[in-house]
Amino acid sequence: MNFKNSQINTNDSTTPSSNKRKHKCNKLAEERLKILRQLAERQQRPHIVKELDANDHFFASITEIVKKLPVKEQAKIRVQIGTIVGNAEIFRTLVKGCIRK
Repeated sequence: MNFKNSQINTNDSTTPSSNKRKHKCNKLAEERLKILRQLAERQQRPHIVKELDANDHFFASITEIVKKLPVKEQAKIRVQIGTIVGNAEIFRTLVKGCIRK
């Protein structure tokens, strides 16, 4: 048998590797289509407008003030605020735990 002149048909759509590739491509296409449909649905839904309360207004005004400060100061303030809020959450959790017992 002369192997130099023999040709292998690699374009045969029934080979296992091509079936796997097609299946993978189909799956990716389906995922993309699913995501596009979800995006289209979100755009069609009426946007829910939330009324702002006192806290929303307060933190929005604080945000505007902090944005005017140097970046280093902004970082320090974020850490301090995060610490204050974190401590409040921990305290609340501990108090709730004591009340339940």
